Amino acid sequence: MKIHMRDLRKIIKEELLRGIPEFVIRQASEDCVNRIKQHIKRFVQTKAQNPTHARELLMISQRITDEMEDEIFKLVQDKLWQFIQQT
Repeated sequence: MKIHMRDLRKIIKEELLRGIPEFVIRQASEDCVNRIKQHIKRFVQTKAQNPTHARELLMISQRITDEMEDEIFKLVQDKLWQFIQQT
């Protein structure tokens, strides 16, 4: 059986971060993005020229915030990994 490097890294991270389950990091990332979405929605409501423009802006913001959530998750996980390595 051959194990890929990314799979090995995932196993190591999961083992070392056992005290902080992945779902907790995902939930924190989701909470952060949800707060940002609230602010974006208010911004769109004040700046949109019409309902069609508002829908377009919200669709764009949805795509961006989805990407943002993934990036936040990865960043938090990486920073926790750095912390674990220093302890």
